[in-house]
Amino acid sequence: MTALECIRRGLGPHSLDIANHFINHGIPFSTLSYLQPSARRPKRDSQPIGRLLGRRPKGYTFNLADYAAYTTMRDSYLLSHPNARAALCAGGIAARLAREGMSNVAVLSGPSEAVLNGEQRVLRSCDDRFCDDEISPEVMDLICGVYEVETGQKGKICIIFRL
Repeated sequence: MTALECIRRGLGPHSLDIANHFINHGIPFSTLSYLQPSARRPKRDSQPIGRLLGRRPKGYTFNLADYAAYTTMRDSYLLSHPNARAALCAGGIAARLAREGMSNVAVLSGPSEAVLNGEQRVLRSCDDRFCDDEISPEVMDLICGVYEVETGQKGKICIIFRL
């Protein structure tokens, strides 16, 4: 489908033109790099980091200060983590929100150095391995503005998106 989209729209001839179009229109794509056979295996965190925006009590009313804190945390993360460029490649609402805090240039330079060392997503094709940055579900929740809100029932919470 991606190839057909490129042909239909007359995109190219350079991959940078195609990537810019995809970013600007929220179309998901990957920027794969060949992973040398000697590269280390991907590192994975074994413990989830939880909701980065935190938990609010039952009946909490979100306000402008919450929104300002959310945008500050989101943009700070996007600008300080090289693998955050994957949010722009994810497409959809995550890419639109990531565009508010970072430039397309972050994607156009290709996968981050961490990826080239095999520390992120690795894709296999026959005996070859390719790598790209990826975003954890917790970070995707941060970008999209996900909070936990208590329900008032012991041990139960409600997940709320507040943008």
